[in-house]
Amino acid sequence: MKYLYIVIIALVLGCSSKQRSCTIPYADNQWQRIDTTYYLKNGYLLHEFTSDDSLLIFSLEKNDFQKTIVEQGRFMDDSVFDVRYDDNYTELDFEKYFVISHKLALTEVSYYIFEKSTGKNVFDGYDCFISNIDELTENNDSLLLCVCRPEKDYFDYKLFLCDLSKDIFQELNIDDFFSETSDMPPFIADCFRLQKTDNDSVTITYNNDNQCVKQKIALKYTR
Repeated sequence: MKYLYIVIIALVLGCSSKQRSCTIPYADNQWQRIDTTYYLKNGYLLHEFTSDDSLLIFSLEKNDFQKTIVEQGRFMDDSVFDVRYDDNYTELDFEKYFVISHKLALTEVSYYIFEKSTGKNVFDGYDCFISNIDELTENNDSLLLCVCRPEKDYFDYKLFLCDLSKDIFQELNIDDFFSETSDMPPFIADCFRLQKTDNDSVTITYNNDNQCVKQKIALKYTR
């Protein structure tokens, strides 16, 4: 009866008519059956669900277009003996793009930026870290500063200034922001802060050898 009561409560609280979503935890709390649909801008649907073999799947749909964009196994946290998935829709949604988070480690999160029309990850082959993610999530801002680390070469970092509402993906020289004697710090994306100056430029504040430095960057339409 106890387990039945838990499942009933989950059905009542976990289902949303707005997103047509339902998350039902199994009685042993070992993994979750997920079936969620998010309604994105421009008429797209983002489906998040678990397959029969417990893979987490994200698929994108609009009219006759449908594409699986993420397939992922479960993430094991040995500290709590729990099993759960580590990819999540961030609710950052724009006319042409949306963002899914991906947990690389217990304290490290990267992000997939998907183009809706193709279902492609803009920075495929890279772990993408967004410097101002908390402000973006709170304000649904389209201006991002992305530090991209190749999945196969951890030392060849790239830096991109992006405006997802204007199709701007502008590569900056990351070496311009650090002195030759300074090592690339861990959690490098946290070293940057981004502020919009006007419609055509931004100010990037960053930490270089414990000194606060600012650079004004003009936005360029590259796509």
